[in-house]
Amino acid sequence: PVSLLIFLSPTPFAGLWSPTAALATLRRQLDPAPIVSIGSAAALTLPFTGSLALPASGARRLTGCEAEEGAISFAWSVRCAGGSDAGFCADARTDCAAAELLVTGRLLPPGVPCQFEVVGCNEDGNCAEPQAVNVTVLDTPLGAVIAGGVKRSIATDRPLTLDARGSVDVDDPGLVL
Repeated sequence: PVSLLIFLSPTPFAGLWSPTAALATLRRQLDPAPIVSIGSAAALTLPFTGSLALPASGARRLTGCEAEEGAISFAWSVRCAGGSDAGFCADARTDCAAAELLVTGRLLPPGVPCQFEVVGCNEDGNCAEPQAVNVTVLDTPLGAVIAGGVKRSIATDRPLTLDARGSVDVDDPGLVL
């Protein structure tokens, strides 16, 4: 680490400059924003019942004036077309401050493209440009269930009634078909 001794002369604008503020400003200038990337830059698809990991990585942009070690914090955000992403990061199963974000298909609207964006910042508050990847949850086909099995024997002059009330839409389990 580099230590600097800064002398400030009094000015008529007392209080505008302080040693603490000057050192913080100098530190931010000496420790620039980190370099951040996401493991996959290509658009991704995800089954409704599946999950995938979005790994973010960061590296400090060294200038030679700071220690090599230092933490990079990450913050993820999600925006889906039509604003249908409300609550993704608020869900207890989702850690939007982790370097690797686990995306679960059930937490997103099927068939709607969502943009996942990550920002990485160093301990001085210098942040990298946001990096983004698009994820679309695939619609799951309807699950048709016909009561009584798959084989029927009836006379040609008799009506046939099929009961499919057990059919489900995996994407919307509350939907009555």
